[in-house]
Amino acid sequence: MRWLFRIALTVTLLFITNARIGWMQEAAPPPLDVRTDLPAQIALQYYDDLPTTWLTMAGGSLVQVAPDFLMETESFGFAWSPDCTRYAFSAISPADEDEQPFYRIWAGDYGSDEVTPVSPIGIDGSASQIFWSPESTRIGYHVFNSSGIGVNIATLETGENFSIALELAEPRIAGWIDEARLIVYNTQMVAPNVYTRDYYLVTLAVGDYEMAPLPGQYDLVLPDSAHGDRFAALTYFADENHFGLMLYALDGTLLQELAPAVWSVGLYWSFDGTMLAYQDVDGVPHVVDIETGEDRALALNPYSDYVMGWSRDGSHLIYRYPLAEFPSNNGLAIYEIATDTSKLLLSPDPTDSGLYSWSACIP
Repeated sequence: MRWLFRIALTVTLLFITNARIGWMQEAAPPPLDVRTDLPAQIALQYYDDLPTTWLTMAGGSLVQVAPDFLMETESFGFAWSPDCTRYAFSAISPADEDEQPFYRIWAGDYGSDEVTPVSPIGIDGSASQIFWSPESTRIGYHVFNSSGIGVNIATLETGENFSIALELAEPRIAGWIDEARLIVYNTQMVAPNVYTRDYYLVTLAVGDYEMAPLPGQYDLVLPDSAHGDRFAALTYFADENHFGLMLYALDGTLLQELAPAVWSVGLYWSFDGTMLAYQDVDGVPHVVDIETGEDRALALNPYSDYVMGWSRDGSHLIYRYPLAEFPSNNGLAIYEIATDTSKLLLSPDPTDSGLYSWSACIP
């Protein structure tokens, strides 16, 4: 039986003020080999004395984002908007450093020299792990403090910030269904080193929200925000020691078995919701067509380690790949599905440089 929570929200109106990014064109860029003839925007974090975040611009130049800010690094703390026109990141601004040394969420337009605060001053904890809504009108993010984890939603046009899923001990965001709905989950330890996840559908409203359990038991849920009425999910089969990939309606109805045995990494919806990328138990990337059920194994290539996302038009996949000499230092490549070819986007030079995180967006 479905049950609903309705509670009054504690709403904090965010009085938006802008801060100059202050592009430091004179700063020495990281020692990287970056392809400039490929249609990708790249954000990267580079560690010298302090972590810095850089963006590739038209023509291949590198510019530093908010050079006076202290960047959050444990979860990278950077996310492109779905259409690649905006970005958000987690950082401590110089103005907050002494008064309230917590990480806040900031957003900017790609190519602009200003960033705007998204999360308000006064949140008890550091904000990170950013989830853009499909149309980029809202940002969901996690708040970490001594009491645990919380989930906040920011509406960018109005500056409204509020908390959701307050009934859950440590809620986390699984992903958005549409501009007004998202799926969250709560993790529980049921035995030593054994955890389960309970998933919930949250519907947002002004000053209120509803939360209902997502029927069924799943190990990982991937909402299809293009269609808004279904999600892919992993279910672990202990007797066979692998995950199965299924497609479900929001009411828990099984719609389709997508793949019998998959890894739990490299799972990404295409932006139009027609295809899903996954990797089989041998690590081979696949693309499955949801309408036809056609499953295509993609050739392993020198740059493939696991899938990190799609281009907007569904023609390319973004890959991470490890450098043999320094496995913890990774590069970035794109794979063209139609031609079965890979091209290197980014690699450190030298390979033991301070590059350790990046995020790519292909309009």
